[in-house]
Amino acid sequence: MTLEDLRDKEGLTTYQMAERLGITQGHYCHLENGSRKLTDSIAGKIASEFGISIDQIKKDFVLSNPHLDVINSWIWKIKIDDKPVIQSFIDNIGYLKISNTSENGEVLEAFIKYIQFNIGNSIQNEFKVNEKMIEYLASRLKK
Repeated sequence: MTLEDLRDKEGLTTYQMAERLGITQGHYCHLENGSRKLTDSIAGKIASEFGISIDQIKKDFVLSNPHLDVINSWIWKIKIDDKPVIQSFIDNIGYLKISNTSENGEVLEAFIKYIQFNIGNSIQNEFKVNEKMIEYLASRLKK
């Protein structure tokens, strides 16, 4: 049973569910959509609140969020537009032409181009704003 299933079964809103667990609504929504890991503490609160075993909660949570390991990847920590790069890419994919999203190679190529473009532009802008950065870089390369 997913967290959303449990919440729906109990007839609770995301706000009410978060309140019962002692967390913010935003935190709860991240848990429900799989963009945040379920901690032992929160699993314990769910178990206590709804009479379900902690092991079952954790098992169901992992099964309903098979891509959880993605959010712990170093790639997820890269930020573009103040969002994790993967989320930024997903939000902006409309600007890209990916003819076949089931073809992993094409998706990866588009993702890499997206990162190169955005990070490249950010680096250029940063160096334009602070010329001492390029001077430092050049001085380090001379050694």
